Amino acid sequence: MESERDLKRKANRLLKQYGKFIPYNPYPYGEPGTPDKIGCINGKMILIEFKRKGKNLSPLQKQRKKEWEQVGAKVWVVHSIEELKNFLRKEVNNNG
Repeated sequence: MESERDLKRKANRLLKQYGKFIPYNPYPYGEPGTPDKIGCINGKMILIEFKRKGKNLSPLQKQRKKEWEQVGAKVWVVHSIEELKNFLRKEVNNNG
């Protein structure tokens, strides 16, 4: 099974083709539960939380996801590169 670290590494190469993304690390000053990547595609803020297959968001991560979505950001929970590709394809197609 692919580790979360390997998934993030592969995602970094792919995301560079679509927009600007940076890793998010909540320590020591940030907000725990915030997704792993923060970025922008075609003027839309997108946050990405990477999870190994079979793993789900923690209660705090669910709360942060809801908070970001309430202010208009898109939050993707990604378990594989194929899933990330599908999200990216939909985002690009929605922007014509």
